[in-house]
Amino acid sequence: MTTLALPDTKTAETVTFEEFLTRSDEGSAEWEDGRIVPMGSVTETHDTLTRFFDNAADVYLRLTGGGRVVSSRFTMKLQRSGREPDVMIVKQENLSRIKRTYLDGPADVVIEVISEESVDRDRGRKFIEYEAGKVKEYWIVDPLRQEMLFYSLNDEGIFQPIPLNESGIFRSVVLPNFTLDVRNFWKQPVPDTFDTVSLVQRMLAT
Repeated sequence: MTTLALPDTKTAETVTFEEFLTRSDEGSAEWEDGRIVPMGSVTETHDTLTRFFDNAADVYLRLTGGGRVVSSRFTMKLQRSGREPDVMIVKQENLSRIKRTYLDGPADVVIEVISEESVDRDRGRKFIEYEAGKVKEYWIVDPLRQEMLFYSLNDEGIFQPIPLNESGIFRSVVLPNFTLDVRNFWKQPVPDTFDTVSLVQRMLAT
């Protein structure tokens, strides 16, 4: 089922981050330069992909013994913005950043699944914000173009592309032994919950 996305428009009123937290309960929204930005609805494909990465990260963390997955509708507070990434991975040593209603600082890994109305935001503004906010790894999943882009923060605080190996396999820098066959990912159905568990078990066994 596909729903119509709202345009990426901002409210005229400027609010503090604390005010944003109290006024964004009725729907998905982000805080950008002091303004509340409503988020549009998502497609079934977007939802399916988000669930896969959420499940895969959760299984990985459970099997490797630390950290937490935080899904959308939970705000990540950076210097000038409060974003709601599709999936956030917070490692064990940074769990103190998770407050009751928001993540105070960067997640270790941020995953954004692109929709038609979020291309500019996910590839542009958020890329710049996540880099400046010191997100260690940023994954962009684009079902529209059937591609995935992976970036790792280098010692100078700059996002650098994470190259795939000769077989098209992505290997995370932040999550040891987390791999993904990018080349074949779009050629088969997105793994369901049961298959995702098996997938993560196999990657950790290699």
